[in-house]
Amino acid sequence: MRSGQCRLTATALLVGRARATLPPTNAEPGIPFAIVEEGQARCRIVLPGRPAEPEQFAAQQLQTYVQRMSGGRLEIVPGDTVPKLARAIHLGQAPADLTGRIAPRYRDDDRFLIAVRDGNVFLRGANPRGTLYSVFALLEHLGCRWISPWDEVVPSRPTLTLANGYTQFEAADTRVRGFYVDDREGLEPYFVWMAKNRVNTLGSGRPPEPVVYELARRLGLRVQFGVHTLGLFLPAKEYAARHPEWFPLIGGKRVTQGRIQLCLSSEAMASEFAGNMKPHLREHPSTPSIGVGANDSGTLWCECKQCQALDDPADPGN
Repeated sequence: MRSGQCRLTATALLVGRARATLPPTNAEPGIPFAIVEEGQARCRIVLPGRPAEPEQFAAQQLQTYVQRMSGGRLEIVPGDTVPKLARAIHLGQAPADLTGRIAPRYRDDDRFLIAVRDGNVFLRGANPRGTLYSVFALLEHLGCRWISPWDEVVPSRPTLTLANGYTQFEAADTRVRGFYVDDREGLEPYFVWMAKNRVNTLGSGRPPEPVVYELARRLGLRVQFGVHTLGLFLPAKEYAARHPEWFPLIGGKRVTQGRIQLCLSSEAMASEFAGNMKPHLREHPSTPSIGVGANDSGTLWCECKQCQALDDPADPGN
């Protein structure tokens, strides 16, 4: 393991690489679009009028990798400073006849389109994250490969061109595509690698460090956490004295220590628990949901009559 690498300590939540539903095409004749010729930049990167953070990051990544491949450095300019159809790579824009293909089918849809038309390249997603994905897909088309967060293939090509009429469209098979990791530090290379591979969600057992949410916002990715969260949102040290009835009844006594469960039949407890989750969700819009899971004890379940009534009669105790 290389120094500085984060340690991946768990398996995937759900993995589903985006798929191409419209095969790449090179159907139209014409002069190829030159990005770089013999190490000299032949176009610019044009941002939308009010670029979102993932779109700004996308422009920087495109500039960086094109220069690494060819030696040519593309200028990044705001869209309101260049003619509408100047020879450029336009981020967050698409030809009018193709915009229907990237209309979002659901909230947070991240499908995207690459189109080479009339001396311009258009890279647009259904949302800013989709636009970021389109940049990495274009770099793959030019020969880059993303092997791991710390290993990649960046070919040496002093001339980079795209065929006139080239079109590529991708839409994900699954809405949530991500991995579960336990590390809290050193995650930036991993986040960028996720975006390169069109993965959109990082899963964690506990709330990540603030820097993780910062990265998620900058790349348009999501953070989802929650495994053994009973004590996180209803800690015994805060509630045991005031509400012992929210903790498990075991052997005729309310137990508030150890890897206990809660009195899951208590509606008042459930309401307080949910209320304690809401501020975190409001503060971190990149977290669409929080998982709620029992503690790893196997025992210490509440034995009150209401909780026992929740048991499956065919399998008492579960």
